[in-house]
Amino acid sequence: MKKKQNRTQSVETQLAGDISKSSKKGTGRNRLLDIGKKNEPPFLVSLIDHKSLVDYDAAMQLFRYMMCIWTAYKKEMEIKHKGITGRKSFRYPVIIPIIYYEGKSTWTASRNFCDRIGYSSEFQKWIPDFQYELVSVHEQSNQDLLKRGDEISLIMLMNKIQNADDL
Repeated sequence: MKKKQNRTQSVETQLAGDISKSSKKGTGRNRLLDIGKKNEPPFLVSLIDHKSLVDYDAAMQLFRYMMCIWTAYKKEMEIKHKGITGRKSFRYPVIIPIIYYEGKSTWTASRNFCDRIGYSSEFQKWIPDFQYELVSVHEQSNQDLLKRGDEISLIMLMNKIQNADDL
């Protein structure tokens, strides 16, 4: 269980760094730390799904998981504050879907949910859409992972090395 928490924290840190870098490049994105209302930090959920093989239905699977998370969140908020989810101001948390991929072949599945829905371009306004992040272990060099010197990089390196040729 501890490994999963470290992996989640590291990917969240990586994503926060990516968001921060993009805002500096002037892409119009906000830094993660600037998003909260009234000096409150944003409530984000990272959803990480591990894959060893390319899964063309990964986006649909992540969508089902996201719905489960939002449903559980609604129940939890209703227990804490009866009637809160019926208020105009109630908001569900942002979920950042991530695929942690250890396969050796290139990930070829579309990262956009809409691509799994037939006639999505014709019916776009009625179809939810999101894109998931992809963390591919084999796109990281062994040297880069060693250079980082953190626990998650060591775990990624161990996952990457399957035989002597991988060294």
